[in-house]
Amino acid sequence: MCFWDSPAESMIDKFSKWLLRRSPGTRIFFAALSNAAVFYFAAFLSHSVSSTLAQQKYWKFGIHAFIFVLSIAVVWLIAKLVHQRYRAIIEGAELKRVVTLDSYQKCDSVTVQEAESLSACGKDLPGCVVNNWRGACERIQQYVQSAYSVLATSYGRSSITENRIDFEVTFMTKSLRDGKVTIPASANRDGRKPRTMQLRESNPDIYEQSVTAQIYRAESPRMIITTDTSDPQYASLYPDQKLRIRSAIVHPVLSPDHKLLGTLVAHCDRVRFFKNEDEKYWHDFLEIFSKRIAVEVMRLHVLHQLRTSNQPIECRDPSDAPF
Repeated sequence: MCFWDSPAESMIDKFSKWLLRRSPGTRIFFAALSNAAVFYFAAFLSHSVSSTLAQQKYWKFGIHAFIFVLSIAVVWLIAKLVHQRYRAIIEGAELKRVVTLDSYQKCDSVTVQEAESLSACGKDLPGCVVNNWRGACERIQQYVQSAYSVLATSYGRSSITENRIDFEVTFMTKSLRDGKVTIPASANRDGRKPRTMQLRESNPDIYEQSVTAQIYRAESPRMIITTDTSDPQYASLYPDQKLRIRSAIVHPVLSPDHKLLGTLVAHCDRVRFFKNEDEKYWHDFLEIFSKRIAVEVMRLHVLHQLRTSNQPIECRDPSDAPF
């Protein structure tokens, strides 16, 4: 257990967050108060030490010196810890803003590419529309890749290999071919498909024990955060999976009428990276991508219905333009 997981961390963390919500004047007052406490101890003990030396009681001098050094160290340590945690909270909030802006920028890039493909349409407009719908799979992959890129760039980099956090982001949904849970889009550091997709070829039900399957079976889909996959309730799909997946978050991808279309999954090899206290932040982050993925999934469903119904696509020119 590291220091920041201890009860002392909770007190310092709560005080730092409380201090952050106060006015600048209040924060300056507490900073000055910590310095004043150090000077007070110094003035009080210096007088006591002088009196002890005048009486030539050197053993008392040693005790006073020990108390003096210990008191100063304790006051300085507490002030330093509060200051560090205070700075960490501010920097964390700034990082969250950068992550959010980067996420929107990457999603906008995918939208611009889609617009460019539509602007390149020739005379075969119906075929262009169908091809655009077919491109939904590619755009889903781009959104998943974008989510992974934001996580890896913002949280995963380190000059020390052992300190690097490796992420993986996947989109899980029910296959239009066999109705079983599958992973049509994924992104990770190695650029490979998830190991379980190879196992799915011989076992289509491999994801029935996954968190995504639990969300599909739930009456009301909700985001599920697993801070530590060593929890027995987190089921492994293959041996040693928990050595690679240490913390995970599964976010439902919903249609406008709250129909479950799949899940956006993010996991990493760092315990407690995804924490319940950050639920609102992770919800907002993943929702940026899940809303756009939902649009592409609904396009694929419409295209699938057209294919299975064998209905021809007709383009009728309305008498009046809509705008």
